[in-house]
Amino acid sequence: MATAILATLAQGQDPHAHHRPAPTRVEVGWVKYRHKTAGFSLEHPADWTVSNEKVAISIHIAHPTKPAHLYASAFRMPEGTLRDFAELKFGSQPEFFTPLGPPRTMDGVGWNGLVQDAETTHGGGRTRRRILCAQHEGLYVSLALYIDSKELAAPDVDYDRLFTSLRFDADAAAPTPAPVQPR
Repeated sequence: MATAILATLAQGQDPHAHHRPAPTRVEVGWVKYRHKTAGFSLEHPADWTVSNEKVAISIHIAHPTKPAHLYASAFRMPEGTLRDFAELKFGSQPEFFTPLGPPRTMDGVGWNGLVQDAETTHGGGRTRRRILCAQHEGLYVSLALYIDSKELAAPDVDYDRLFTSLRFDADAAAPTPAPVQPR
């Protein structure tokens, strides 16, 4: 059952979707999405679609019929810490979402992260929000999964895999070389 808050998250179809290359199949039922400019990739169920992709930093991937939405955003922060970044992301929508406990650590291939679950009953149903904030050098990525609480416990999709599949490109946080000064 989709709650009102999940319904408000859907932002329509991306008019540029026909320019997007087909996703790479990684195994039966899963595909790999790679953001062209932000420097990260992740895997998602093959029947989910990228319904909105902003070239600069963010994407929205959703299940076609279930109340499941994944938002991914990337940021470059030359100063600050993973904890600073996570506090900003976890603190969003405080009028709706109540944390279900303190953040916990999660490590992936080449990155460190913090995860926090929060829940709301706004709109008459129970919606879970799980946010991963991950860091690879100066690049920070947040993955925010909004899903019906009952769906999160369903055995047909490994929702943790959405987070643990996060990868950063080898040169994702490489500094831009300084221009050569003429002599």
